Amino acid sequence: MVDSRVHPQSGFVLPYVLVAIAILSMASIIAIQRTENTSRLITAIQEETNAQWALMSAEAETIFTVLTAIPVEGGLDLKAERDISDLFGSPSKGARESPDAEFWSAAGGVRRSDTAYGPVIVHYRDAAGLVALNNADLALLEKLITSLGVQPEAAKTMAATLVDYRDEDNRRQFRGAERASYRLHNKLPPTNSPLRSYGELEAVLKWSQPLQTLDMQRLKEQATLSPTLFVVKKSFAAPDLVRALELDRGVSLDDIARDDIEAIFANDTYPSGVMRFSFTYQGSDGRLTQRALEIERKVNALSKPFGKFCIYERVVLDDPSKFDLGPVSELKNVVFSPSYRAE
Repeated sequence: MVDSRVHPQSGFVLPYVLVAIAILSMASIIAIQRTENTSRLITAIQEETNAQWALMSAEAETIFTVLTAIPVEGGLDLKAERDISDLFGSPSKGARESPDAEFWSAAGGVRRSDTAYGPVIVHYRDAAGLVALNNADLALLEKLITSLGVQPEAAKTMAATLVDYRDEDNRRQFRGAERASYRLHNKLPPTNSPLRSYGELEAVLKWSQPLQTLDMQRLKEQATLSPTLFVVKKSFAAPDLVRALELDRGVSLDDIARDDIEAIFANDTYPSGVMRFSFTYQGSDGRLTQRALEIERKVNALSKPFGKFCIYERVVLDDPSKFDLGPVSELKNVVFSPSYRAE
């Protein structure tokens, strides 16, 4: 029999061991969690880097492709050869007659760019199929704004204030606003010049409040800030925009043009010099990264043959199975080279 007076702490050994084991277990769990968090962070950074490189590669590939393509009726011919009579870059009617021609539709045509980081899906829509915020008339702007969920009366006011904001004169339109109205609301006066970004809409009187609930993503997808476009070409407009502008209700395209010249452009089926491209990349984690650009071809400008404007970039967190990465035509006549986003 052990004398407790000789070993007074013998009964405390087991609790000490259990406490030490518990502390070590907690420390191990914390260390494992931090390791997992670090691993996830590194993976996310790597995925983001891969997405950026893939989008830049696809962007460079697309720019080279469209700059070497020939504008034809309805889109671009990526493979046709110019003859000696077409040296000035005029649209070619005979290019699509070739059975080997690679045609890219300007009404939402889809192609795949195979990069070293995975495939990138590229959607092409001519910007003439969008509403030109800097040149569209009141009626067109009202229909666009109403389709974004704004009440009709408020849409009329927003359209009028936008026209007054961008035009060069100081004459106030009905429901519009010029410098005096901006002073009453303690806002900076209108620039009387074209919008330079979608964010500038916040400065337009009567727009700041609706913008808080308005679907800005949809606005960017349906409108362009290009100052060279005026009317909507129905042949290039998306079906939902055609319905929003009521172009599918038997309304003549001549009715949305302000003069005969605009009517001719509205009925034209040849692409303009401004192209909207949407790039979509799906990473290994299932996330979709989307980037939209507008590319404007410059005529007779060898030192700067194109201009680039970034519309948006976003990460889509919805179910990636909704996006089909099935077989589509690859881009032809391309090279891989780095590109840089405009500041």
